[in-house]
Amino acid sequence: MSHEMDCSELPVVPAHVRPTVSAAVIRDGCLLMVRQARGRHRNRWNLPGGKVDPGKTLLDAVVRETAEETGYDLHVHCVAGLYGYVNRSGQHRLRCVFWGHVRGDKPRYDHREILEVRWVPLHEAFAMHPAMLAKPRIMRQILDDLRRRVDDAATNGMLAAG
Repeated sequence: MSHEMDCSELPVVPAHVRPTVSAAVIRDGCLLMVRQARGRHRNRWNLPGGKVDPGKTLLDAVVRETAEETGYDLHVHCVAGLYGYVNRSGQHRLRCVFWGHVRGDKPRYDHREILEVRWVPLHEAFAMHPAMLAKPRIMRQILDDLRRRVDDAATNGMLAAG
């Protein structure tokens, strides 16, 4: 059973750390991924997500970014993971990945921002070479963590189809 997450329980992010958000959505054995259209990550795969606008919550941001990048309506279940890192510009980032599910049949997105929205079979997503990934070091860590959680859920009989 899904539920709205109480994001008031998340820690306060220090002013020098810029938060970003991502959605981890699995449907029918596939992970929702987007292929970036711009910048140095052009043609590379990522989870839907992006930056948190000033004054907005992490939950607001992940729902908005998922809608902008995929056209799907995201319903958040819980936090999948928090990942701190320093980007190439020396800025401190905190990436918050949320588990959720989406409503909608067909993706809609701005082709200037996203080249492709795809439901990637889990075995393909988890095996992606870092050169195929946007922000490869952090994405590889996120995918490895998601794989472990999916494996644990399957082992414990907690993985539901769809």
